[in-house]
Amino acid sequence: MANYTTGIVNILGFAIADDGYVLTEERGQTVMEQVLNLRRQCDANATIQKMYRRRHKEWLDWDDVQRTRLTCLERLEAAETPKQTHSLLQDALMISLFSVTPPDVSTCTARRTF
Repeated sequence: MANYTTGIVNILGFAIADDGYVLTEERGQTVMEQVLNLRRQCDANATIQKMYRRRHKEWLDWDDVQRTRLTCLERLEAAETPKQTHSLLQDALMISLFSVTPPDVSTCTARRTF
């Protein structure tokens, strides 16, 4: 919903830039202020909905991820045969890569506000 109201804000901003458009007030606010208020409310509602959204059934909490990594490393050190060592080394490498290395910063986008 916040995305739709952002589109309305953009269209309204374009209309306001036209010299013939007159901003009118209703209940002490202009149309733009009312739409921006609606957008903030939609954004807050989306944030609340995201907090209570059900997680995937295979989702692990961060503490569980760290415990799994440490358990895997302990099993690797206790491995007896080369075949076990090889298999556990692959598991330890993948778990360590996903739980120790930082996320890719280039995929994070900055949030713009109006």
